Amino acid sequence: MQPAEFEEKEYEQPLYNQLLCGSNNLWAPGQVFESAFGIDAAILAENLTLWTMLGYQYPPVGAVLNDYRWGFVWRKRGNKRPLPTFKVNLLIQAKRPDFLMGRSSYYSHHGITGSYWRFRIKSHQQRILEKVTHQLRSKAIVSYASPAFHTNASLFHHTHSGTIVDNSSFVHVARMSGHSEWVYDRPGSTGLACSQPSFVSGPDFWDQINNSFHKVKDEHDPNDHLEAEKTLTMLSKTVMGICNEEGEANNPLAMEFLMRIGQYQERASTLETRNQMVDHLVEFLLFVHLVGVNWFVIS
Repeated sequence: MQPAEFEEKEYEQPLYNQLLCGSNNLWAPGQVFESAFGIDAAILAENLTLWTMLGYQYPPVGAVLNDYRWGFVWRKRGNKRPLPTFKVNLLIQAKRPDFLMGRSSYYSHHGITGSYWRFRIKSHQQRILEKVTHQLRSKAIVSYASPAFHTNASLFHHTHSGTIVDNSSFVHVARMSGHSEWVYDRPGSTGLACSQPSFVSGPDFWDQINNSFHKVKDEHDPNDHLEAEKTLTMLSKTVMGICNEEGEANNPLAMEFLMRIGQYQERASTLETRNQMVDHLVEFLLFVHLVGVNWFVIS
C-alpha cells in the first residue's frame, strides 16, 4: 500500500479551481471566516458550473451575502469589503487515496482486475452527511472526490493540463451508506463501496451538473432575495435538527457543533443589533467546517 505522494490540500486547490470551469470567482475568505465564524475555508463563486456524479436536480438557492449587515465581522476585522453572492449549493469532501498495486482476487469478482486506489471514510461523519443528503434531497449535491492518480508528477501534469476533474473519482455520500471504503481503478463514478463490495455505476458527472444548472436557471429568479432567505433558513433548520438528534446519540461532531453554536449565541446576544439571516449563515458555515466539506455554489 502506497499513500498518495501529495497532501490532501495539494489536490483540493486545483480540483476546486477546475470545478469553477473557467470562472475566476473563487473566494477563499480565510482569516475573516476563520476568526469570525470558526471555519477554515469556504469557496464561493458566481457563474460556477459544477459537476457531480450523483447530484440532486435542484441545488438550493443561497443567501445574497452582500445584502446583509456584517457589522460584527467588520468591527472584529477592522475593515469592510464587498462580498460575493450565492445562488445554489454543492458540498464536496476531498479524500487522499492509497494506491494498491497488483490484482486483488476479492475485488476482481466485482470488476477491478488490476491495481486500484482506495480511501476510507469516518462513520460518524458519514452518518451526518447522510442526514444532510436525505433532508435536502434534490436541493443539494453531496459527494466525495478523490484523485485517480497518486504521484506528484501526475498531480502537476493534471493541474497544468486542467484535467484534475477528468481524472478524479466521485461518489455520492448516499452510496457509501453502510460502507467504510471506496475502491476504484479509474476516474468517474464507478467503483466498489466496501465493507461488503457493492458495484456502483452512476450517471455522467458533467450531465448531472449541467442539468442541475439549467433547472435552477429556468426556475429561480436570481433577484428573489426572499427565496434566498427561505433557502438559508431551511439549511439552518436542517443542520440544527440533524445535530440535535445526533447529539442525543453522543455523535462527537454534533456535540461539538452544538457547543460552538451555544457559545456563538451567547456572544451574539450581547450585540445591539442582530440579523437572523446572519445567525442562520453562521450555523450552516460552522456545520460545513466541522463535517469537513467545502460549500460550492453554481449560478
